[in-house]
Amino acid sequence: MGIQKEGKSKMETLLSIKARLVAQGYSQKYGEDYDEVFAPVTRSSTFRLLLAVSGRRKYYVKQFDIKTAFLNGELKEEIYLKQPPGYEINDQVLRLKKSLYGLKQAARVWNQTIHQKIVSEASLSDAKPSKIPLDVGYYKLEDEVLLEDNKENRKLIGMLLYVSTNSRPDISSSVSILSQKVVSPSRTDLNEVKRIISYLNSTRSLSLRLSSQDQNEEVKEKGVIQIKYVPAEDNIADMLTKALGAVKLKQLREAAGVINLE
Repeated sequence: MGIQKEGKSKMETLLSIKARLVAQGYSQKYGEDYDEVFAPVTRSSTFRLLLAVSGRRKYYVKQFDIKTAFLNGELKEEIYLKQPPGYEINDQVLRLKKSLYGLKQAARVWNQTIHQKIVSEASLSDAKPSKIPLDVGYYKLEDEVLLEDNKENRKLIGMLLYVSTNSRPDISSSVSILSQKVVSPSRTDLNEVKRIISYLNSTRSLSLRLSSQDQNEEVKEKGVIQIKYVPAEDNIADMLTKALGAVKLKQLREAAGVINLE
């Protein structure tokens, strides 16, 4: 079947019409049209472990994205599809050679395809820059005007949660604080969310370094665990719990391994 989606501006002006051909997976029969459907999904903790081991052993890690990934999977089953409305040619049907969105086995087929290839071959881009992700005086800001529609705020918070969890711990406290207002945010809350994006945009060259240095070498050599005093001004945990000024934030994020690798 064919699905159409209209793209509109904020003024509800029609900008584009996108169409996608999808399969009616609910009509598939187990044992006839498909068998296994399981496809592994990487958890964030597994991904971080992979990067930690790579950093420790000085491995070179590459990351890439595949557009319309499921459409590249080679199908083994013999599956036929009705012609989409408006594109009929006689009374013929279509036989799928590759996977299609909507098929029950689409995710598994793509996983098998990429696995075989690996084995065989062994926004707000124009936002004003910000030096801090959250105003240090955020709690003192008063704004009783709540947003009538908080969809944008929810969406941005969700995206930022993923970023803070996986690669940018320097925005963790800011995202955590603003997440508490996700149900009924004010205009100020949304502006602070956008400030985080501005901060990320102006610090896009920063990366989380996973060092190959073993922090426990001294413990292994001497067999002694030494507890050292850490002054409050050098406590890296402050970056994860409170809003900081630009100078202090820069100091702590570098100590945590968020540095410019360019």
